[in-house]
Amino acid sequence: MKARGIVLGVLILMFSETVCNNNAWAGEPPTSPAILGSNVETFPGETVKVDINLSDNPGITSLKLNLDYDEAALDLVSVNYNSAVIGSNVMQPRSLKSPVILNWFDGLKDVTTEDLTFATLTFAVSEDAAPASYNIALSYDPDDLYNITETNVNFATKNAVITVKEKTKAPAPTSIISNPFRDVSSKAYYKSSVLYLLEKGIMKGFSADRFGVGANLTREDMVTLVWRATGCPSVKVDRPPFADVSIGKYYTLPIYWAKTNGIVGGFNATTFGKGSSIIRQDFIKVLYGYAKSKGYNTSATRKLMYREKADASKVSSYAVNSMEWAYENGLIGVGSDLRPKETISRQDAAVILARFFKKYEK
Repeated sequence: MKARGIVLGVLILMFSETVCNNNAWAGEPPTSPAILGSNVETFPGETVKVDINLSDNPGITSLKLNLDYDEAALDLVSVNYNSAVIGSNVMQPRSLKSPVILNWFDGLKDVTTEDLTFATLTFAVSEDAAPASYNIALSYDPDDLYNITETNVNFATKNAVITVKEKTKAPAPTSIISNPFRDVSSKAYYKSSVLYLLEKGIMKGFSADRFGVGANLTREDMVTLVWRATGCPSVKVDRPPFADVSIGKYYTLPIYWAKTNGIVGGFNATTFGKGSSIIRQDFIKVLYGYAKSKGYNTSATRKLMYREKADASKVSSYAVNSMEWAYENGLIGVGSDLRPKETISRQDAAVILARFFKKYEK
């Protein structure tokens, strides 16, 4: 059977802190059969979904779609076919790099003539993408496009547009308190983060005038930080949560609370690891568990970290989801490697925590 094809077109990529995907096309839709890419708006550094739609559908039995987009600004992350409409006779593209070819051959016998979304594509927008409208070219070869009656069909095409808007930077929050810590210098990269968390009552110092710069963050202190951020919820501790966690300590209630809420686990069923310095991937795992417990969006594309960070392969399997989420949301890996199995200092923990709370709990 002759492969019948259709070349697909211009998509609008929208990178968004708050993605606006209205699945619209510019102007009025054509009244003849058409392939339409949806128009979306977004911001640099975000991901966006773009629909490929068939309008005035005469009943297409097979498609061959060609996508051409600006790789300097956009990165195609995934392609999801509308299997409820076209069935499972699809071929994932060999490459997601532009130009991309999507194939669907020998469609179902009961072909629909309804207008439909053929596929949804997920794009990641570069952090460096300039504010502009980015096109993904849409075209097809008439000799490769047929309907259910084996008739050659002419389709109009409408380019999709991904409009990248300029991301408005909120002014950096200023602290209303002076720096009480003699070990936090006025020019230290972590100063504003330390004072931000101190002001919110989340992270304190070793003493009134010493923060503990250079000291590693312990596992019990990390759990205590997220417990404070939740408002210090009270729970009845009727037994030690782990054999190495005593009743009546400052960290007892936070660990018990975090364990019962699925935010943290121990080294094993009986040992929490009290007194141990927390490694970076475990620090992020706790923060990820806290974010999920608050109902925050913890999804990730499962691609950027491995593509952009050479040491991503060192991340343990149990921490992959949480590390990908943290990386894609700018919490870690900003100008540095991931270092997943290194311990984290109190000042570096403060920087990541401040990024998190400024992003999610403004």
